[in-house]
Amino acid sequence: MISGMIYFSTNPGWYETILLAIAWSMLLLGLWPLSFLMRPRRRQQKLKDEISIPSGGWPGVSVVIYSRDEATALEQLLEKLFVQEYDGEYEIIIANDGRNACSCDVVNRLLPKFPNMRVTFVPDEARSLSRRKMAFTLGIKAAKHDIVILTYADALISSTKWIASIASCFEPDKDVVVGPAIPKKLYGRGLPRMMRRLDLELTTLTWVSAALGGNVFRGEGHNLAFRKKIFFDHKGYSRTLNLHYGDDDLFVNEIADKENTAVNISTYGLVKIDWRSPRHMMKDVLSRRLYTTRRLGRASRSLTSLLVWTTWINFLAVAAALSLYFSNGYVLAGAAVSIFVNWIMVSICLSRAGKFLRLRMPLIWLVPSLMLRPVLSLKSRMRMAKNRSTNFTWQKLQ
Repeated sequence: MISGMIYFSTNPGWYETILLAIAWSMLLLGLWPLSFLMRPRRRQQKLKDEISIPSGGWPGVSVVIYSRDEATALEQLLEKLFVQEYDGEYEIIIANDGRNACSCDVVNRLLPKFPNMRVTFVPDEARSLSRRKMAFTLGIKAAKHDIVILTYADALISSTKWIASIASCFEPDKDVVVGPAIPKKLYGRGLPRMMRRLDLELTTLTWVSAALGGNVFRGEGHNLAFRKKIFFDHKGYSRTLNLHYGDDDLFVNEIADKENTAVNISTYGLVKIDWRSPRHMMKDVLSRRLYTTRRLGRASRSLTSLLVWTTWINFLAVAAALSLYFSNGYVLAGAAVSIFVNWIMVSICLSRAGKFLRLRMPLIWLVPSLMLRPVLSLKSRMRMAKNRSTNFTWQKLQ
């Protein structure tokens, strides 16, 4: 052999062949969770933003808004709700957490524009309970219509057909309608920020896709609707009175099933969340979601984990094959094609799936963010374990 030249063999060994077979098998196995995550986008494209009148005409709707010292955000939300294009009757109920003078001023100033607006509040003295659940319960009791839509003052509604898109899902056999809601902005830069965004995208796509397939295990509190009857038949939030949270995931898991639940996947139905403190809220949401989702089913969420591990195993199998026999032409070609195809396949599929939530992420960041998702999950689990007591109502929230 001539010195300084690289010799390429064309006879791969058994170890290299097996490792490349594993890499390609993982690539093919990854198509399953990717197809699952793309289901909401495929259904949305078939829907073509058509809003049909439910059987029996447009129902009356009560929109209950939870507000806690958010006068500016509340005013912006109310202005959007006043101009909703809805042919049925609807009212707005602000469920105040405490007696907030600023919120009351907003309501009094806007009341002439929309007379069908009322305010309830949780007394400041109320302790050892979930004030948010109490506020929602008071708002639901005050509602005069059978269908209740729950949201928060920091919700951003871009469409004038938001209420109509939800109400159109309430056929006679449907009692619950769930819809997606995602933060408008996140903190950080570069890869860490992309990791958080992808984590939220995968979490939302997972439960929405599962609900479309008949496995309804949670919802999103900023975009949730149900009939008053089912709320009171299940005695409201009585099963989770010891927890501050769980008013959307645990409660929906309790009342919803594939027969009585519809998923609002219309582009008019998407809600974004304007967090006042993205850093604090992101950490809080991730840790408390981990706590409450322990009580939910794992089947659908395992598919997202499967995508992470098939990507990792594909990468490790290729790396091991190359380390054993880098000079083999077949091994080098098979490894390069496997990594390239897997990277492009995962990136394009996740990018297209994210269009359901109107999320745009650079393709180059998607695979690294996906592979590092277990790191973000581990940090959230450590934070959850450290602050576990804050989930209970005997611990006062800040």
